[in-house]
Amino acid sequence: VGEDDISRRMLSLGNLLAKLAEDAKARDAEFVTIFYGEDVTEEDARKAEAVFTDTCPDAEVSVLAGGQPVYYYIVSIE
Repeated sequence: VGEDDISRRMLSLGNLLAKLAEDAKARDAEFVTIFYGEDVTEEDARKAEAVFTDTCPDAEVSVLAGGQPVYYYIVSIE
């Protein structure tokens, strides 16, 4: 896997997170919990958190190290 592949994957993941944040906003979410996987850095997880806090400023957003081996993120929207 080359750097270009990783960059494309992360860009695509960023777009998906933005869409999920918009969905959370449309649902008037009060709580968003982001569990990040073992292949995600804490820095990238904080960037994902910023997407949700910027889009849903009234929601309580939490980030937790889930350590899951398969999924980059599991997002709970309530």
